[in-house]
Amino acid sequence: MNMYKFSFTVVMGAMLLVSCNEDKKKEDQIKELKSLNHNYNKKILKLEEANSNLTSKEGKLTELINKLKFYQEENLRLSNELFNSNKKNDTVKKQLIELGLQKNQIQSQIQELNNLVSKSNLVAPSFTYEHELPSEFKEGVQPKEDIKQKNKEKITNLDKTINKIFNKQ
Repeated sequence: MNMYKFSFTVVMGAMLLVSCNEDKKKEDQIKELKSLNHNYNKKILKLEEANSNLTSKEGKLTELINKLKFYQEENLRLSNELFNSNKKNDTVKKQLIELGLQKNQIQSQIQELNNLVSKSNLVAPSFTYEHELPSEFKEGVQPKEDIKQKNKEKITNLDKTINKIFNKQ
């Protein structure tokens, strides 16, 4: 029986040794699985962080796209306003040129009229004849040459006044 005991003990020891080895292998597997689990948890946290960063970047990108659209629309509106203002400016310039031409025409016509009046001596006082006036009025009557000179001075003054009016810018 001793032998049986010894064999039994050896078998039991071997089984115990195998069981210990299996336990050790299982513990190693458990440690390995825990390590893998820990590594996967770290990776999951990193991926969640990356996902939240992408989400915030996506929000910023959407905001920038909206700003870009706004500025493009604003640029179009301002371009349209500038175009319309330029058209109005061109119209005003054309009208000013036309008014300047009309002013020059009127000025030349007035000058021609003044020249005609001064050449033809159409403007003369009605009482230029001394012999028709009674003697009491003859003292205040000026000679014909003085009247012509005064008429020329008036025409010259009129020319100056007209030039002043039309040369104002």
